[in-house]
Amino acid sequence: MTTELMIEKQKSARKTREGWIVPKREKASYFIGSGSHFTMHTFMSAFLTTYLLMIGVNPATSATVMFILRAWDAINDTLFGYLIDRVRFKPGKGRLSRWFFSGRYLPWFRIASFVIPFSTIITFTVNTNAPMWLRVLQYAIGYLLYDTAYTMSFAPWGAMLSSLTSNVDERNFIQSYSVLGQALGLVPVLFLGTALIAGSFGYSGSAILFAIYGFLLTIPAMFVIKERVVSPPPLASEQKYSLKEMFRFLMKTKEFLFFELGQIVWGVLATGGAYGLFVAYYIFGDANLALLFGLFQFAPTILLLPFFPAIFKRINKITALQIACLLILVCGLLMYFIGADGLMASKGLFYILLTIHGTATVFVAVGSAMLLPDIAELAKYRTDTEHVGIIWSIHSTVTKLISSLVVSVSLLILGAYGWVSVTAGSFEELAALNAQGIGLQTPQALQGLWNVMYLFPSIGFGLAAFVFLLVKIDRNHIKTMIRANTGEITREEAEAMLTGV
Repeated sequence: MTTELMIEKQKSARKTREGWIVPKREKASYFIGSGSHFTMHTFMSAFLTTYLLMIGVNPATSATVMFILRAWDAINDTLFGYLIDRVRFKPGKGRLSRWFFSGRYLPWFRIASFVIPFSTIITFTVNTNAPMWLRVLQYAIGYLLYDTAYTMSFAPWGAMLSSLTSNVDERNFIQSYSVLGQALGLVPVLFLGTALIAGSFGYSGSAILFAIYGFLLTIPAMFVIKERVVSPPPLASEQKYSLKEMFRFLMKTKEFLFFELGQIVWGVLATGGAYGLFVAYYIFGDANLALLFGLFQFAPTILLLPFFPAIFKRINKITALQIACLLILVCGLLMYFIGADGLMASKGLFYILLTIHGTATVFVAVGSAMLLPDIAELAKYRTDTEHVGIIWSIHSTVTKLISSLVVSVSLLILGAYGWVSVTAGSFEELAALNAQGIGLQTPQALQGLWNVMYLFPSIGFGLAAFVFLLVKIDRNHIKTMIRANTGEITREEAEAMLTGV
């Protein structure tokens, strides 16, 4: 019986993959290329905020600088979306230019592959002997270059799937495994990067190392991937949505409004993401503990990532998000009220709480992204019109808005508690300064750091869990809507199935 089942599964797999045209080595290159994006993205997300405080910039100035920089981050998505839709590169006659500018989306990726590592190095090699205005200027220029190049690369990277193959199943397969490919960038930065910055290697050395590593991950994609399905530039009329149409869409898809409200609630209060090293050093007494804490927070998630699609096939995605938010609330508040001394006295409990908290946090991020296609199908069913552009545009804007606010909010909170900026290239150097009485933080400032790490994020995820109660999306209903949207069943048949008649 087991052999028969295996044969049937093999036949089913072969049938599913009929019409697939992308060779395995290209799929592997796309997988690796996804890791290149997440190398620098993770490095920036994990260390960018604290780096400002480590080059002597006070929290209030840091908050202002980051808000301005992130505002550009929110704007450039629309700008590059417009350019990428309309600009077509023309391969030159020379061998190098013919290769470099070939393809619909690959030229953007190739250009950014050189700019991203260069701009990362600029951002994290600020001369702390320079005047303060010059430090901030170098930091700002480096980040603006990085963010522009990242947008230039990331948006075409996702859109490139449509030019690799016209087979929807094959696209989904490549996209699903590209999420795993992101671990090639995520894991080394979180663990090795944390260890290097906690030691004598510091921010600058780590930035140079991972800039080189991220560039190396781009090489297979630059040379191996081929774009086969290249469509002509879309007409301007096909890209614009009237305000009336957008309003009609939002009124018919209120679930999307509440979903985005939930994202804003937990996102703006997710203030602790960038302060792991600070918490490990200032509160637990050893920056190297950040590596151990990260291991318990993220290692289980990496092991679970391949099973996320299977989990979401068996449970409503929004229900899973609600449960994850509540777990973050409970674990976060427990760690907050038990306190650092209590947690170190009960390390087993601490590590369990870290594991649940970290896994649930990633679950919310991944689950939110996987819910958007369901919202798109629901919107199409109700309006009988494609609204994928509106959905992704609004979600991207909200994500960028959250990103621009949360960093500034966390820095302002630290400033309100009296946080003192320091000038140190690594935590080893910081420890040497502290031994001389330089750069020490007051108990009030440390309480502010503890609040930023656990209290405010717990409140945000708790509120989001209640907001998500208003997002009523049933996976079985979505399946029925997909069948109606694709013409497999009639609208009347779908309505009968949805209402249970």
